[in-house]
This record gives sequence, C-alpha cells and structure tokens, in this order.
Amino acid sequence: MQTIQWQNVFGSDLKAIKQHRYCTEYHIENHSGTGKLIQYEVLPGIQLTYNLFKLDIRPNNNITNINIIEINHCMEGRYECEFKKNDYIYLNEGDLSISNFSCKKISSNFPLGYFKGISIIIYLDEAVISIKKMKLPDSIDLYKLMKKLCVKGHCFILRARNEIKHIFSQPYPVKEELYRTYHQIKVIELLLFLSSNNISEQNQERPYYSRKQVTITKQIRDHLITHMNKRITIEEMSKKYGIGATTLKSCFKGIYGTTIGNYMHYHRIKTAAFMLQNSYDSIAVIAAKVGYENQSKFAAAFKKITGMCPSEYRKSKHKQPVVHKKVSFI
Repeated sequence: MQTIQWQNVFGSDLKAIKQHRYCTEYHIENHSGTGKLIQYEVLPGIQLTYNLFKLDIRPNNNITNINIIEINHCMEGRYECEFKKNDYIYLNEGDLSISNFSCKKISSNFPLGYFKGISIIIYLDEAVISIKKMKLPDSIDLYKLMKKLCVKGHCFILRARNEIKHIFSQPYPVKEELYRTYHQIKVIELLLFLSSNNISEQNQERPYYSRKQVTITKQIRDHLITHMNKRITIEEMSKKYGIGATTLKSCFKGIYGTTIGNYMHYHRIKTAAFMLQNSYDSIAVIAAKVGYENQSKFAAAFKKITGMCPSEYRKSKHKQPVVHKKVSFI
C-alpha cells in the first residue's frame, strides 16, 4: 500500500512512538511547539490521520501527483495554506477541503498556534480496487469525484455544516480492535456524501489573500500584542503599515477567525490570567499592562470571560508565582 512518509515531511522532528498492524502514532517537536499524528491504514490506498498540533508551522510534502486526493477537516483551530500563486486560503472550524496533489502548497500554518483535525489521503489507482472489492454502490466513483471537485487545481471547500459534523463525530466508544472497521465505515459515509449530485454546486468561495496582505496583517497583529497596554486604532495601524482599513479588517478575520477587537479583548484577558497566576503584580498593575486604565472595567471584562473576578481567579490557582517566566501566546 502507498502511504505518505511523514518522516520525509517533518524530518528528524518526527518520531514514531507506537506502532500496531494498521496504526502508527507519531510525535513531533520543533522550535514552535509539539504535535501528534495517529495514522490508520483504512483500506489499501486510503489512509486516515488524526492531527493534533500545538505549534505554528507545518512542513509540506513535495509530492505532486494528480491521482492522489487529500481531504482535510478542521475540528479546532484554523488552518492556513499558501499556494503556488502566492495566494492564501483558510479553513475555519468545521470546514472541509478537498484537493489533489497537483494543487501545490508552498506552506501551511496554524495561525492560532494549535490545530485539531483529520486528514484522509486517497491513492486513486489502489483505492478504486479496494472499494470495488467491498461491492459498494456504483455511486462512489473516485475518478469522477476528483474530476467534479478538484477543478483546475483549485481547492474545493465546504463550510461547516451538520452533515460534515455528523460524519466526523464519534458519538459512541469504539473498541481498539474495531478501529479499522469503524474508520472504513466513516470514510465510505464521507465518500457517499461527497458523491451526491449537487455537492459540487455547494463549493463555498472563500476570499484568497495575497502574501503581502497576509504578511502585513500578521505584522499588525504582532504590533498590537507587543503594545497591548495601549489602545491602538485600526486607522492608526492602517496608516502606519500602508493597508486599507477595510482590507485589514477582512484579512485579519480571514486569518484569525474573528475581528481585531474581539481577538485583542480575549488576548488581554488570557494574558492577565497568566500574570495573575505567575506574578506578584497587583491587580491594578496587571490591568494597566493589558490595556485597562480602569480597574473596575478590567474586573468586569475578566469575570465575563473567566466567570471569576481577578482576585478569586488568583486565589483559585494555589500556585506559587514565578517571576521571570515567559508568556506563551498559544
């Protein structure tokens, strides 16, 4: 059976830590964080991988084969792909993407610093034989499916919807010896869904962002985080970095999945929670550091998100403060 050799993708950062007949578990660690991949051989020609990453950058394989289909489902976090035309596209939570390996990726990233999802790789020549042996309905035609969804090397995207959620959910416990059968059922269910007559008409057009737009937007995000003690306006950032305010707002939401205001609001509270647990600073000082001049407004905002006022949160952690610990924004 053909398989993606993850060692060739991640290099020495990847280690196989557990292996069974149809399953291999990998651990990855690099400068940006850690990750875990659990790969199952579902059928000859079809492999399914559970991905759990707490890092920023995912290396890419260099395979260019039009007869390999890649299906990605984003369960948590966000998934960024840069294609050969220097265009970027993003998967939200619940989204599904289908492409073949002729759709060359330049890079892949996780803008929120974490990602949980499922990847299915289908080697058409081998998978077609496997499916025929299962005597399944003729409605599953993998070559026809690729021709319908992978048009002109573009990535086909379905927004989050109940059918996708149902297919990728696991509403009941499955014994380890039944994993392969369970995954076979789920993959066939997905292929039947994708083979429905009108699925190609439901491709959700997502805005593609240029490399320049993405680079500037990420620089602005870093600037806002570095200076979170200040209240900086979108107009100020737009002027400073030479990008239109409307474009900035659209691109930021495309990358990070929320508005600039919401992103910074949650980031401030998240950082304040870390400081409350790991520093001796007073609540007033922490409030100022994360951009709140009014301590009462800070306490109200903190409680709305955490369910506790700052003093209660600090007491609940029962942890000796660490003075010079670096903040990790994951």
